[in-house]
Amino acid sequence: MIIYIFGYMILLGMLLVSVDRRCPVYLSRLMFSFMCVTLLVFCALRGDIDPDHHSYLNIYGYITQGQTYLIEPAFYFFTWLSYYLINSPALIFIGFAFISLTVKHELLRKYSLYPLLSLLIYYCNYYILHDMTQIRIGVAIGIAFAAIVCWFSNRRYTYYLLIFISFLFHYSALMFLIVPFLPKGRVKNKELLIYIFVLVFAYVLYAMKFGLASVFSYIPIGFVQEKFLAYSEETRSGALQPVNVFSMMQMLKLAVIALIFLFANRRYSHSPFHNTMFRFYIFSSLFWVMFFDIPAFSIRISELFGFSEVFLLPCLMSVSAKKSVGLGIIISITLFMFYLNIYHNKILLPWSVFWE
Repeated sequence: MIIYIFGYMILLGMLLVSVDRRCPVYLSRLMFSFMCVTLLVFCALRGDIDPDHHSYLNIYGYITQGQTYLIEPAFYFFTWLSYYLINSPALIFIGFAFISLTVKHELLRKYSLYPLLSLLIYYCNYYILHDMTQIRIGVAIGIAFAAIVCWFSNRRYTYYLLIFISFLFHYSALMFLIVPFLPKGRVKNKELLIYIFVLVFAYVLYAMKFGLASVFSYIPIGFVQEKFLAYSEETRSGALQPVNVFSMMQMLKLAVIALIFLFANRRYSHSPFHNTMFRFYIFSSLFWVMFFDIPAFSIRISELFGFSEVFLLPCLMSVSAKKSVGLGIIISITLFMFYLNIYHNKILLPWSVFWE
């Protein structure tokens, strides 16, 4: 695990250099781009180090042998591309990593308040959870967030096109069709009170052991129902651990929501994008509880909206007139997430290349 710690320390060191007022802008940009390329290569060349890697190899085998498998069209495309070009599944992982990391690089570079800080947040959580593990959702989220940017730039047709493309990588990306229906302004007191009520109500339903995920079984779309049945079967078989609605990560999210609302909500209210990221982060904590009865579904939807943290958490730099206070809070959060993913949940094995 030393290499993951080394990656964290390098990112942290570059971040601390970049926040120094004496640091030239070009140097910050150079360090950011260098680390993005490094993470891309690191991700693309990895071997069987994550829980999903072997499953993807099996699916590659099923598809190339002519068997049908319930998976998104993009995975079929990259499977056949990799099979015909090199007769190996390697291009699946390289292709997915290239698309996902390239898109996220551009998003963080253009829309993050502090790109290197966002990169550190991303590295400690969603880089591990998605791009190093659940590669389909990793690409889908990157493209979907690019679509959201297009929506707020009044490029509506591009928004729908990118949502469709993200849907081809992971069906859950359709959840981002909610964006046109969300307010553009900041989260005000009345709206926050509604979210608090829904959260409390969700916890009451949890105490009554009544979840809402089963609602999706009635959606008259074949692949949605098939996915729901697959998630339900995983739950019944005990393949997944129950959702801990009082987990440290959930409590941390609620604390961050409170800090953002109190200290940063008005400051960044001019940005529809950041207002949407705040709402997404709230949705992430709500859905974690609301859909507890199907853990796979709850985790998937919560993570889908939770990616907003890479843009939202840097807003915590505003909790104090001294940037060092906000920076210290954010670094503490990244340390917690890194420890949780690498040492507590043990998501990744020691890094190795795919040809070993």
